[in-house]
Amino acid sequence: MASEPAVSGEASPDAAEKERLGDQDLAAADLLAATHLHRYELAAALLPDAERILDLCCGTGYGSRILAAGGARVLGVDVAPEAVAEAQAALAPGESERVSFEAADALAFLRDAGAADFDAVVCFEGMEHVPDPEAVAGELERLAAGGVKLLLSFPNSRGLGERNRFHVTDFGWEETRRLIERFDEPAVLEQHLAEGSLVVPAGERPREAVTRLVGEPDRDDPAWAGHWLVAVGFEPDRAPTAVARLSAAAAPHQNAYMHDLERANASLLRANARLARAHLGVHDAAAASMVRRLEEMEQRAEAAEAEVEKWQDIADNNDWAFKDAELRISALEGRLALPRYAAMDRFRESLLAVPGGAAVIRLFAGAFRRLRG
Repeated sequence: MASEPAVSGEASPDAAEKERLGDQDLAAADLLAATHLHRYELAAALLPDAERILDLCCGTGYGSRILAAGGARVLGVDVAPEAVAEAQAALAPGESERVSFEAADALAFLRDAGAADFDAVVCFEGMEHVPDPEAVAGELERLAAGGVKLLLSFPNSRGLGERNRFHVTDFGWEETRRLIERFDEPAVLEQHLAEGSLVVPAGERPREAVTRLVGEPDRDDPAWAGHWLVAVGFEPDRAPTAVARLSAAAAPHQNAYMHDLERANASLLRANARLARAHLGVHDAAAASMVRRLEEMEQRAEAAEAEVEKWQDIADNNDWAFKDAELRISALEGRLALPRYAAMDRFRESLLAVPGGAAVIRLFAGAFRRLRG
């Protein structure tokens, strides 16, 4: 086994396991599982007559078992020994006659392989993990020239902005196109995720209904595909027939997942609001300035209210001021009966009903008295 980094792109097999699809992931029957299973089901449909298939970068071997279901002998190769052990342990008694696994580096294994060893090579979601994809592609080109069919897949990491620390190379459409143009007439299939609503008769399997209902999908800009599948060595009209295949992921737990996601988002919004309140004035200069201005206004209002109360006490404690106030009130009573003063009285009553309204009235009354005095 060569000393190159793991096919999964990890420095150690333990780290590589985090990127690997396991039985628990497949049992979830969600879009992630459907995406991976769909590729292998497609490969099995395109290789009905292949007798010897190499499943390169096989991971836990679920795809190798799918490829062998039609009767082919399949060798799964992966750089991680624990993945190979898990794949071997998952084999049913009858499957072990057609499926075997080997721990080996992808490039090192291909360099020792000849065109007579396999009828087809399947490498799904492996090229982004190998340290030298150009070298691996060169060895695959050599095998294809000898008559070996190839089925490869590439994730659109660059185009969709994926940041995956397990990937050595981030492929986009241009990177994929440049890598596969070495092959003779490669056929490219686009893999897209599709969600929707499905109503089926009671007892009918969702996948059967989708297969019956769906037709040829509209082809869009290849740069927006989720994955690209590349077929090399097939008849010109063979690979495109696979476009109409659709793998359905119809599981009721999707609703529960969305509900949990909404609750998590709501919790996150509340946490962010608490953090914003806690750090206001530290990280937001504009908000901090507004808070300081409000605090200053409150301080000035309190000082003015204290000033009003002081002068009110002085007025109450001076007979002359009190008598003068009585005379003024008596003179004003007649005027206050006029409509315009009645409106002012209603405004005063409304203001008194507001918290702090009395202080405002006293503030303006004191200011008025000072202006007249």
